[in-house]
Amino acid sequence: MANTLPHSQADIVAQLLIRDAVGVDPDVSPLGAWPVYVGGEPNTPDNCLTVYDTVGTDDGSFMVNGELFSHEGVQIRIRAKDHRTGWTKADSIQIHLAKEVLDDAVTVSGTTYLIHNFSRISRVLVLGKDAPTSKRSLFTLNALVSVRTA
Repeated sequence: MANTLPHSQADIVAQLLIRDAVGVDPDVSPLGAWPVYVGGEPNTPDNCLTVYDTVGTDDGSFMVNGELFSHEGVQIRIRAKDHRTGWTKADSIQIHLAKEVLDDAVTVSGTTYLIHNFSRISRVLVLGKDAPTSKRSLFTLNALVSVRTA
C-alpha cells in the first residue's frame, strides 16, 4: 500500500503542466491556449488537455522505518481540432515530461509537492476521432510519476 497524498496525482500533474506553460488554467484561459482539466473535460474548446489518475506501482519499503515507496500513475489525454495539431502537442508533452521535469516543486491548494521525475512514459497513443463525424482527434500518454509532499 502506497503513501497517500493530500491531492490526487492528476491534480498535481495538471498544476505542473499549467506552471510549465504546457497548458493553461481553464479559469483564466486565453483564446487559443490549451486548458488543462482533471478527471473530465467540457465539450469545448476543441484543443484541451485532461489528466486522469491511473494505477501506479509500489516499489517496496525502507527497511529502517517502513516508509513505502511508489510511483503514481497518470494519463494525459490530448483532444485537438485535428490530427496534426494533436500529434504535435502530444509529442511535445512526452518530450517535456522526459527531459524537463526533475525535482520540480508544485503547489496545489497550499500543499507543496516535489515531483522527482516521470518514468515509463508511453509513446503517443492515437485513439482516433472524438466521434465518428467529428474532426477532433484524441491521443493519450501514460506515465508513472514519483511525487511526495515537500
